[in-house]
Amino acid sequence: MNRSERSQPFRPDRPPSTDAAIPSRIVLKLLKRGALLALAGLTPFSASLAAEPFDIVLKGGLAMDPETGLQAVRDIGVRDGRIAAISEAPLSGTRIIDARGRVVAPGFVDLHSHAQNLLGGRVQAFDGVTTAMEDEVGQLPVAAAYDRAARSGRAINYGFSSSWALARATVLGGATPDGTAEAIPEALEKGHAATTAQASAAQTRDILKLVGQGLDEGAVGIGLALGYMPGAGEEEVFKISRLAAARGVPVFVHMRSTVGDFAATQEVVADAAATGAQWHIMHVYWDSVEQRDLLEAVRAQGGRVTPETKGWFHGATYIGATFLAPEALKAAGQKPDSIIYYGRHVGSYAELADLRARDPRAFIINLDPATDDADLSLRTETARRLATPGWVLASDAMPWTQAPTHYIPEQTWPLPADAWSHPRSAATYTRIIENYVGKWKLVGLMDVLRAGSYFPARELEAAAPQFRNKGRLKVGADADLIVFDPDRIRVRATLEQPAALSAGMDYVLVNGQVLIAEGRLDPTTKPGRPIRREASATSR
Repeated sequence: MNRSERSQPFRPDRPPSTDAAIPSRIVLKLLKRGALLALAGLTPFSASLAAEPFDIVLKGGLAMDPETGLQAVRDIGVRDGRIAAISEAPLSGTRIIDARGRVVAPGFVDLHSHAQNLLGGRVQAFDGVTTAMEDEVGQLPVAAAYDRAARSGRAINYGFSSSWALARATVLGGATPDGTAEAIPEALEKGHAATTAQASAAQTRDILKLVGQGLDEGAVGIGLALGYMPGAGEEEVFKISRLAAARGVPVFVHMRSTVGDFAATQEVVADAAATGAQWHIMHVYWDSVEQRDLLEAVRAQGGRVTPETKGWFHGATYIGATFLAPEALKAAGQKPDSIIYYGRHVGSYAELADLRARDPRAFIINLDPATDDADLSLRTETARRLATPGWVLASDAMPWTQAPTHYIPEQTWPLPADAWSHPRSAATYTRIIENYVGKWKLVGLMDVLRAGSYFPARELEAAAPQFRNKGRLKVGADADLIVFDPDRIRVRATLEQPAALSAGMDYVLVNGQVLIAEGRLDPTTKPGRPIRREASATSR
């Protein structure tokens, strides 16, 4: 889908780096050189380290830490789900993973994933994701969402924000969300009145109560899908910001789509400044340089507003969204063939109206005619964002369905060939590595690791301290690790055929357990753990 005691302001300071934009071909040379040095016995040796009983040792890879800028050949020892040693000397362990000729880095932390089940996490693991959060829309009841995930098991780490949109649909539209992803489109559909109506003072209090209850149950922030409910008044949104500030959590906002990007951004900036809340903008589009400049100027002044960028230029949502009604599409100057429904383009406004009536919960790809992957200016703008400290890379991954629209059972594996989603659900981070780092050479691999792992983890660590041990390659951090050769990363998913796993993630570890080994997933392991606010925080 196309964001008491306050924490300290999130600063965009860039961590030191020996080579922030190192090309992948040079990375490979360093890897080979390091492997030769290790084989020649030129690496310093520590007998005490070598004797440690590590569960897993990743040997001789190019260790890349986006927090400190470390970029050197190291052995990495894993014990009890955490990184226990990062050593120039050889280490020994129960299981040895030969990482020579490859990068070892923290897995990506995706703050914007709607693919919240076992199947979605398995697919994202091939994209290098080890933690995926549903923060834009969020969930209600939050406790039910966490309980359901724990019962089914997850391939990667997971978590939720508290959903303002579902709270609004409940209060204004009588919806009954149940904590499942499947119920979200239905709840929003039943709560259609919530998309256009302003809430009364009493209704606003009830909405805030439901959102606050979600925070009490462990949600890491507030999901404010404002673009889907344009009738919400500015005062209601301000009160959400004030609640977030009081609880010390971020607001994850999909901004208004009816007032223009710049005006929508000004609302976010004003509420962030007035309340002291941290705001994360889930969609910052490519065609508004003024919007980008406004955000970066605010951040330079210490403003608590975090911008997010994507790896694909085309959006996705469900076909029943209000802004995809034929009359709304006409007003926006878009034609129905800009919508891809299960691999085919919609042929007419009449067909669009029919599909909205028959299958309103179908996820579709919404092509933006103003953007194209071949546009050098768009590539350059994306690279600029990735290299600018503080910008966060996220996927906006969607659930996997089959026609007529039904969710594929989450225990299904492998991914069916006719599974439908946006290709970003399978390939966001690998797409950036293959194209922006490799093919186009517009950005460095370390910048991608910062934008995709370190900055998102740092953004949430005040609200959810578990994130202090994610997005880093350091002793004590969670062993959420990816092992890959940047020159062998390949994206297979396309807009018309998205059900194709990315290639090149040779090993993926989640909490010290090997989920992917030699490019193959182990379907017997479910190492994902919940990310949620601590009891002491939720009781405030």
